Amino acid sequence: MILVLLLYGVVALAGGLMMLSFPPKEINHWYGYRTPKSRRNLETWTFSQRYAANKLTFIGAACLVVGGVLWLQGGSLTLVRGSSDHVWGIAIVLGASGLVVFLTERELRRRFR
Repeated sequence: MILVLLLYGVVALAGGLMMLSFPPKEINHWYGYRTPKSRRNLETWTFSQRYAANKLTFIGAACLVVGGVLWLQGGSLTLVRGSSDHVWGIAIVLGASGLVVFLTERELRRRFR
C-alpha cells in the first residue's frame, strides 16, 4: 500500500504540475480535465483546468507525504503482501482520483449555474 501511495503521489503531482504549467487552451477530447460541465464553454473549461490541476497537485503531494511517513515508520515497499494491501491501494487511487472529480464538479456547479 505504501508503494501505491508513493507512486500515485508522484504521478498525481507530476500530472497536476504539468496541467498547471501547460494548461489546454482550447476545449478538446484528449488532454485536461474533461467532463460535460467543464466543456460547456471556454470559461468553464479554463476554470476547471486550473481548479482540477490545483487539487490534483495537492492530493499528489499529500499521498507522497503520507506514504513517506508510513515508510519511515517501518512500512514495507513490497507489492507482494496480503491481498488486503492491494484492495487498500486500489481504494486509495480510486478515492483520490474521485475526490478531484467530485471537488471540481461541485465547484463548477457552484460557480456556473
